[in-house]
Amino acid sequence: DRDSDRLYVYQWNPNTGRLIAEPGSPFTLQGSAAYGIALDEENGLLYTANFSPFIPVYSTTTWSLVKTIRVAQPAISIAVDPARGMLYTGAGYVGETSLCQHNLATGENKVVQVDPVGGVMGLTVDWATGFVYTTTGLSNRPGGDDLLVYDPSLTLVDSILDIGNPT
Repeated sequence: DRDSDRLYVYQWNPNTGRLIAEPGSPFTLQGSAAYGIALDEENGLLYTANFSPFIPVYSTTTWSLVKTIRVAQPAISIAVDPARGMLYTGAGYVGETSLCQHNLATGENKVVQVDPVGGVMGLTVDWATGFVYTTTGLSNRPGGDDLLVYDPSLTLVDSILDIGNPT
């Protein structure tokens, strides 16, 4: 549930075409009011973005709080790149116009503006290349509506402008 501490976990059964609730689901994520989530399957961690610069991180084995990370700006959209140890956040829904990259090893933050009037709405990372894909907007107001691609150093490498209200 968005803006709550409940997380519903399901397994996909491709043979039946059905989702099956994980035993014990929904789980309670102490201290979370998640809007966005990012799953690090390699390390068994779930990162949650909850309208603040504090990112609660949970173990996917016990669903207990492992740590809290502070990023440079409020976060709603979130993505993790376990291969490079980077966490990405944005908050276009609240008027934040930047993309934040957080180094999970050093705690260093790097921030780049994605658009003067629209912020990050959709966010994902290609784990093979480290490229970061964002869609931009401003909470159902004019601004953004672009698809932007950044390399791991946050250099803009591609853009498709005015794709409409994507996310």
